Amino acid sequence: MVNLTQEDHDGRRHCNAEWTKRRRAVIIVALLLISAFVACVSTFIIVSTQQHSYEHPARRALAETGAQLLPPWAQYNLVDVKQRPSSAETPLFWRESQRQLTALSVLAALLGADPRFGHDKQDEIVVFQPFSTAPDMKFVNVDTTTKPGILRAERLGLVPSRKADMIFSSDVNFASQHLFSPQYKGRIYAFFRNPVDRCVSKFYYLQTATWERTYRPEWVGMSITDWATNHNFDENFLVKKINGKGLADPVDEKDLVVAKEIVRRRFIVGLMSDMEE
Repeated sequence: MVNLTQEDHDGRRHCNAEWTKRRRAVIIVALLLISAFVACVSTFIIVSTQQHSYEHPARRALAETGAQLLPPWAQYNLVDVKQRPSSAETPLFWRESQRQLTALSVLAALLGADPRFGHDKQDEIVVFQPFSTAPDMKFVNVDTTTKPGILRAERLGLVPSRKADMIFSSDVNFASQHLFSPQYKGRIYAFFRNPVDRCVSKFYYLQTATWERTYRPEWVGMSITDWATNHNFDENFLVKKINGKGLADPVDEKDLVVAKEIVRRRFIVGLMSDMEE
């Protein structure tokens, strides 16, 4: 049997005291780390929630009312951008600004229903070659640049006929409602440009574009500042066009959210700034 001296007892008590201090220190550090972690996570959740609320108030308001972000014509008549291209769909190029592919779109849309070629009164879709010097250039006998022309194309069954390789229109809302259907869907292609650049281009272009219905010879000699202040009524142009509203109609943040959602899910978008001349 070993007898411990008083010195041994004192040493053991000292070791136990040191171990207790270290254990308390470790526990305190662990608690501090856990508290810091919980605080960081809580802050992240709060900030994320606040950012989400700030970025999407109109989207949340639409969801609360049970409204669909996509209107029926976009939901059911157009192909989702995530779907692979198919021969069953018909492309529609949305000519949202005056100068986008003007020559090609005007030819495709206007020549088809031009009385000179004798097909504008026919009650069926006809594919014809208007120019003997360009036998590969073919058109169909409809004009999709106007609402009456779009309605005529709908009545004649333009899209179900599968005779149009591409449709050109500046009225994407009206055209998508009347030309396409859940059975015969369309895919939208569009080029977007900086809105200021688009307005400046419009100002100069319509001064000389005699072939356009919106030709404005009275703008010749006018300063662009005067035009922008007193004669340009474009405001939220793309939002109104996509939502099918007139240029004088008011729009709000909900219209903006809907327009952005339509573009995000249904439009193949290119940027004019990335195009090579």
